[in-house]
Amino acid sequence: MEIEYESLRHEVLNRQDARNNLLLTNFVFVGVLFAAALGFGSPGASGEVEGYRPLLLLVVPIISGLFGSLTVTHDYSIKFIGRYIENAIEYPLGYNGWQKFRAGNLKKGWRESRSLASFIAFLLPIVISSALFFAGGKRPSVKTFSPMEYILLISAITSVAIYVAQFCKLKNEFY
Repeated sequence: MEIEYESLRHEVLNRQDARNNLLLTNFVFVGVLFAAALGFGSPGASGEVEGYRPLLLLVVPIISGLFGSLTVTHDYSIKFIGRYIENAIEYPLGYNGWQKFRAGNLKKGWRESRSLASFIAFLLPIVISSALFFAGGKRPSVKTFSPMEYILLISAITSVAIYVAQFCKLKNEFY
């Protein structure tokens, strides 16, 4: 039983590290994509900084949606393992371990606020990039999109929809 407990705690810690790394990686990717899309960076062949590339803004929702979905997957597994430890290992043994201590000492609403902060951290770049893409003045309507823009737009919408659906499912199941 102790070996199982240690193994599961190790799994939780690994998933927490992976979740944090996904958040940081998302910030880096989003920053690089915004810089490239908005024309920040090194000068081009003419000596001027390259201009506005709106298609790169449609990659941001895909990346943020993907990383957000992976984060939700880790959150789900962490919560599921935590419940298993608390109910199948600690409770039957009468052991007042980490899971019981944590559950009794967390302030009410802390999990929900941390989860919401994580959701916003992935959703905010999606909203900003979408607003910049459609407000860029280069694309008056969806009717004028190229096939690549349609593919990126559909991919972005799908990625975001999956992320939001996973987040809502996790929220309904654990909170």
